[in-house]
Amino acid sequence: MPPAATLSDRAISMTTMSKSYGLPGIRIGWIAGPMGMVESVRAVREQLTICNSVIGEAIAFAALKQRDVLLNKSRERLRRNLKALNYWMAHQDMLESVEPEGGVVAFPRLKRDASTEPICRTLATKYRTFAIPGYGFETDRHLRIGFGEETDELSEGLKRLKQTLDEYAPKLRS
Repeated sequence: MPPAATLSDRAISMTTMSKSYGLPGIRIGWIAGPMGMVESVRAVREQLTICNSVIGEAIAFAALKQRDVLLNKSRERLRRNLKALNYWMAHQDMLESVEPEGGVVAFPRLKRDASTEPICRTLATKYRTFAIPGYGFETDRHLRIGFGEETDELSEGLKRLKQTLDEYAPKLRS
């Protein structure tokens, strides 16, 4: 997808080394958009963190020098993970979803009118697996699932989500 900032002078685009490059710990990214907005973001950022870590900058520089190799590896993992997620979703009777057209996040919805908050809470406390309940996005029936991690980790997370959904199913039927 083209960056939003290239489509409108009222849009901004932000990205980081976190998702595509698999480097969330270095906390380095960038923003593009109208200069006034960029300056406002810079002013807030300067109040939160005065400067980047020198080590983080060196890691980002090294990663950007290998951009094509790292991004191709990420794309292949994401294709594999999206295929696994789509297969898993096709076999769920409590969830429905539209395949994401970009990014590393799916936003499936419960077929029944119920909150995903108890599901996400059980998933976190009992299975130490994390999905974000939809109420934070004003869509209570949805949950946010990231699929950018390693494929084995995604598979284990989906297995745990299925266990949680199976435990939660009787509560939905009542």
